[in-house]
Amino acid sequence: MSEDSQSARKPLSSQSPQSTRAAQSPPSPPSPQSGRAASWPAPSPSATILLDAEDRRRRILQHALVLSGVVLLSIAGILFRRTHAALSVPGAGFALAAIVAFAAGYRMKVRWSVPYKGHAVVFENDPFRGEGLFIDRVLCGRGRMGIRNTLTGFIASGEGAGDRITADSEAGYLAFRCRIIAEPAAR
Repeated sequence: MSEDSQSARKPLSSQSPQSTRAAQSPPSPPSPQSGRAASWPAPSPSATILLDAEDRRRRILQHALVLSGVVLLSIAGILFRRTHAALSVPGAGFALAAIVAFAAGYRMKVRWSVPYKGHAVVFENDPFRGEGLFIDRVLCGRGRMGIRNTLTGFIASGEGAGDRITADSEAGYLAFRCRIIAEPAAR
C-alpha cells in the first residue's frame, strides 16, 4: 500500500499539523489543467477518510456507449426511411446494435468498495437508480441523480457499531468522484 493511501486512512488528528491545516483550508477553485472540482469540506478532526477517488474510465465509457447508441439509432432511422420498408435488414441491425449500446451504457456502474473495522462499505452509482451506500450489503442510503450528493449510513453491529459513514459524490461529464468518511460514534 502506498504512503498516500496509508495517510488517507489515518484519522486527521494523527496526521501532521501541516496536512491537517491543508485539509481544513477553504476550498480553492479548480485549476484549468486538472479539471477537478474544488476540494470537499474538511471532515471533523476525529474522522477517518476511507476513500477519496475519481473514476474517469468508467464515466467516459458510460457516456460513450450511450452516445454510440444515439448515433446507431439515428443511422437505423435513416436506413429505414431510405428503404421505405417496415423491415430493413441493415436498419434492423443498426437498431439492435443501438439497443445493446444503450443497455451496456446504462448497466455500467461506477463502484468503490473499502473495508472499515471488518465491515464492507460500498458506494455505487447506477444510471437508473442513482447512488447507493451499502454497509455489509445492506442499503443504508439512496441518493438521487444529481451533480453533488451526500449519503449517510451507520454501522449496525460489531466492531465500530454506531459509527457514521458518509459518502460525498460529484458526477461530472468526464469523471465521477467519491469520498467516503468514517466518524466514530460518541462513546
